[in-house]
Amino acid sequence: DPQIKVFGVGCPKFVPLIETGHIYDDAIDEAVQEYADKFKTSDIHSLILGCTHYPIISEVLTKHFGKDVALINPALETAKDAATILTKNNLLNTQEQSGSLELRFSAKQNNSEKMAEIILGSDIPPITDVDLTTFAK
Repeated sequence: DPQIKVFGVGCPKFVPLIETGHIYDDAIDEAVQEYADKFKTSDIHSLILGCTHYPIISEVLTKHFGKDVALINPALETAKDAATILTKNNLLNTQEQSGSLELRFSAKQNNSEKMAEIILGSDIPPITDVDLTTFAK
């Protein structure tokens, strides 16, 4: 659609702030305001959350961009696509029992447990680090 204008803005402050638990404080609020200011002269309708961390700060984004700006979370579409593929290949769990959860990180992170608590609450399973070099051909 030639009528649509797309603006790209890097937000390098978000991930470190989110990963260190600055979700509801002044630091994340100031960072969001800084990036939101770049759109002041633009009439944006949608904001694509281009990182898995960004939905965690959806409330702050809505506060600065307004309720009329749609937040698009690509992870939701990815989950829908995964469900479609699992269903098509008869791999979807149709049992009434719940599955299990394992958390694995590809980089040692001092704050991986804190991130898991932010996303999942206090009941988090053990976290395992994964060495991606073992998957190299």
